[in-house]
Amino acid sequence: MSNHNKRIFVDTNILLSSKFNINDYEKIYMSIVTVQELDNLKRNERLGYQARTAIKNIEKANNVEIRVHSGFSGIDFLEHNNDNTILSCACDVFAFDKDCVFLTDDYALKVKADALELPCSMFEFDDRDIEVYNGIRELTLSEEEYVNLLENPKNNLYNLYPNEYVIINNITKLDQYLLVWNSNYFEEVKVKPISNKYLNKINPLDIYQKAFIHMLQSDNIKIKIMEE
Repeated sequence: MSNHNKRIFVDTNILLSSKFNINDYEKIYMSIVTVQELDNLKRNERLGYQARTAIKNIEKANNVEIRVHSGFSGIDFLEHNNDNTILSCACDVFAFDKDCVFLTDDYALKVKADALELPCSMFEFDDRDIEVYNGIRELTLSEEEYVNLLENPKNNLYNLYPNEYVIINNITKLDQYLLVWNSNYFEEVKVKPISNKYLNKINPLDIYQKAFIHMLQSDNIKIKIMEE
């Protein structure tokens, strides 16, 4: 979805997407139910990191309005569950902000919104469920799971490919660690600063840059330079 809709009401799943940028929009409405759902996901093994990041972004944003009440007006034929409460709240917002578009990745909610003539767009639907190999994988582990990984470095628990990097988000300490599976065991990624006679020493600014610099410096990963 393009960002031409600058005033949106977001479903919870949108805030969990790595493609969603809260600063791309003029106004973002959301239900208190969404905040509660994010809070309940903070320690979830698969989505904990995304949920905590979303909460931090909401706290810092000045373009977010959290709607606490929902009239559930006009859709009394739907049962009162979280999804329908979010939909009801979106309808209430649209009643006074006609430029607002409901943004969701839930197809069932999209069908309901269309039936209620509530402007609605899908964000990325199920693209997040399609795994694309790019050489770097992210995992969210508990402290116990991370310690278990370090104590059993020869056990490829997560079926990584040879020389595949793994960014580990620690849900207890909110730290990140970078390891690489070298075909035999997991090893900690350490890099040397890049420097030459023209530049001062360059250190990685984030964990992704650290992985890419390690690729350049590793003898195990072959990089072919194409000549024109």
